[in-house]
Amino acid sequence: MNRATAIALAAALALGGAACSEVRQIEESGTGVAACTGCHGDASRAEDVALVQAAPPATVGGAPDGGAHMAHLHPGAFAPAAACDACHEVPSVVTHADGVVSVTFPSLPRPSGVEPRWDAASGTCSNVSCHGATRQGAPAATPAWTSTAALGCGSCHGNPPASHGQGSADCSGCHTGTVNANGTIRVENGLHVNGSVESASAHAQDWGLETQHGYSVNRTGLASCKECHGTSLTGGSGPSCASCHDDTVPGWDTSCTFCHGNRQTQVASPPVDTQGRSATSQISVGVHASHVGTTMATPIACGQCHPARTGSVVSDAAHVDGDAVAEVVFGALAKTGGAAAGYSRTGTVPATCSSVYCHGEFTGGARADPSWTSSTAATCTSCHGRPPATRRHGTHSSYACAECHGHAGAGATHVDGAKNVPLPGISGASWNGSRCGSFTCHGKGHSSTWTW
Repeated sequence: MNRATAIALAAALALGGAACSEVRQIEESGTGVAACTGCHGDASRAEDVALVQAAPPATVGGAPDGGAHMAHLHPGAFAPAAACDACHEVPSVVTHADGVVSVTFPSLPRPSGVEPRWDAASGTCSNVSCHGATRQGAPAATPAWTSTAALGCGSCHGNPPASHGQGSADCSGCHTGTVNANGTIRVENGLHVNGSVESASAHAQDWGLETQHGYSVNRTGLASCKECHGTSLTGGSGPSCASCHDDTVPGWDTSCTFCHGNRQTQVASPPVDTQGRSATSQISVGVHASHVGTTMATPIACGQCHPARTGSVVSDAAHVDGDAVAEVVFGALAKTGGAAAGYSRTGTVPATCSSVYCHGEFTGGARADPSWTSSTAATCTSCHGRPPATRRHGTHSSYACAECHGHAGAGATHVDGAKNVPLPGISGASWNGSRCGSFTCHGKGHSSTWTW
């Protein structure tokens, strides 16, 4: 039996004998057969991000070849934590248990068009920007995945590089965005190990790319830009930002889709987020699309969950302020009937809504606390019974919802904060807020109290 077959068999055993080819929706957290940790990783790890729990070791079947996963998935002295999709396509269904470890580097930076590669036979990476591809003097640029050798500045580039004065020791003098004055790396701003060269002479190589300065500004805020480009970004020691941006997006500073969403469709909400990501497992993406594209109700407006943004991002100090957590301030819809709408998120921990009207915070409602990154589609019973357990709904269960409410769980009058009873499906019917009257099921002219 070859190793690939052995791994696939081990996976099947780990899943209680379920076929590895069976299509099942993956659950990022938990320990069930559909959870990532059902086959690899360790669900007991104290981690903020479920996918980190899923990373080897332990691997499929307990094989001890987890390699350097943990070193990559936690922040270190040289770089922030890498996301799983830097090296792997993160699957959504269990069809990948085929004994083959797929390493395609889907979101890894590719400087100067250099394509990263993975050699499964030798277990080594090459041409990867994070280990010095295209840099001068990089002895560890083709690292073995199972190597335990400690990495230093000289592992990925010369220390100093050959193009620098060999007596140069103060990296921070030119690389102020990357290196602190004491020689340690400024990991928090993400400029180190990002596939580009940051220098104080102007900006990093390729800084004009959206993936460089655009993503960096969205992470760290506009304050540092104003030091050179002026308090209104109309020019200072550096040029006006509009001199470039207006060529691509006129009125860029008031355009929502300049930083997130889709410029082609003009849908401002993610996907795509401010870092170019579209995976719904990212909290910055989550189920935005389900809320703004819903057919269950009128699409939810941004202002129902976020503070209203008016004017330019330059003048709005609370917008693009370097805060990694988006502000959530619920509007009137979520608070219908006095609901104490709440939102919980700390750092990278999955976000949750609670006590919101639109998810059943009302009499007879399900009072659900949905996860923002859930892949489970909402149905009628996600928010209330079908029929609801309140008043006389049970005795009217033979009637279709649309006969009394004018909809069957969809449309503009659903999830709108009001109890709409137009009775369109019953001839001659009337409703005064508490009584039904003048229709055949209760007798002509008879009026029946809903609480009766």
